Amino acid sequence: MLFLAFLGFLLLVLGLQCLVYTQVIFGWILVAGTFILCGVFNLLHNVTGDACVAMDEWVQHPTAHTALNDILPCVDNATAQETLLQTKNVSHQLVNVVNGIINDAANRDLPPELAPLYYNQSGPMVPILFNPFHSDLTERMCTTGEVSLFNSSEVWKKYICNVSASILSV
Repeated sequence: MLFLAFLGFLLLVLGLQCLVYTQVIFGWILVAGTFILCGVFNLLHNVTGDACVAMDEWVQHPTAHTALNDILPCVDNATAQETLLQTKNVSHQLVNVVNGIINDAANRDLPPELAPLYYNQSGPMVPILFNPFHSDLTERMCTTGEVSLFNSSEVWKKYICNVSASILSV
């Protein structure tokens, strides 16, 4: 805007009145556009922030009256319980899929005769992911040898093998 003001002053000194008026109109369009974009950004920022807070409250207390009830007033206790049950079921199944891959791929020591699938599994077994629910979807405690979802990436980084180039060329 400072550049436009300086350019307008130069055009005024040079006597180009028509270009000054054009520049003023262009400047007001820039100012209006800036205000509109700032308003849209502020609106979207507040809406997404409020939605995140409402969803977090609902996850913590699915049957209580939370801010999500103000956004979606049709959520009753039966719907909340069914949604909570389905959420537990999906979580249980996803953890079972991840643990199946760990047990079938990473922790399986196949014989060397199965050449495309064989790799040297001489290191320690990769710990499985903690499943927070039994098969009947009741809560369970973490046992020895299981990794929590919150620190799983840090724990599993310790099980990455570093292979040197000299071993690969042999």
